[in-house]
Amino acid sequence: MAPRSASILNIGQENNHHDCRTQHCPTPKLYYLVGPSGSGKDSLINALKQQTDINARLAFARRYITREQGVGEEGHIHLTPQEFTQRLEQGFFAMYWQANDCMYGISQQSINLLQQGKSVLVNGSRAYLPTVQAHYGDKLQVIALSVQQDILAQRLTQRARECQAKIAARLERNHEFESRLPDGSWLIDNSGDFAQAVHQLRQYLFTSLPSSAYKSRAEEIK
Repeated sequence: MAPRSASILNIGQENNHHDCRTQHCPTPKLYYLVGPSGSGKDSLINALKQQTDINARLAFARRYITREQGVGEEGHIHLTPQEFTQRLEQGFFAMYWQANDCMYGISQQSINLLQQGKSVLVNGSRAYLPTVQAHYGDKLQVIALSVQQDILAQRLTQRARECQAKIAARLERNHEFESRLPDGSWLIDNSGDFAQAVHQLRQYLFTSLPSSAYKSRAEEIK
């Protein structure tokens, strides 16, 4: 699926061998991944961490969340509400938001990597996106993970975390959000083959990630 932009990216071939000494290298980006519950964001992040040619050039910001970790999640850092509030008052977080009766935060340390020339991927909130747009401007690249409404409804029902009324409300919010995505967003369809969704995001990333390696393993920043 093409980006929501007037200019279409050429993503036909992955090329990570260009030389920054002779060509203009892309500036570091804040990749802001959004999508509804059940869209597979955590699975996508975990898959990217296994892609050595990607994770050598991309830092993954760990989230601080006021709930325990669940199976298959990206590995956030659990804080009590009191611990979260204390860090917030100390200016520890560069980003923070509330959703699903929990608080979520991204540390200043992880976002400061942008100033060091490193690109960072954040598992973000759709409601918080306008704030991120205002703060990071051209450095921001939105990655929107989408799922067909009927498939998303099935996944949410199978999780059995919410009643049908809440699931219906989630689906309605998802439809409204996808209609308001900013121009230039990368759209990743995870309705079917998960491997295809990973491949699609790899192609997008290879068009914009600087070629110089940061580390030879996935870099997770607390």
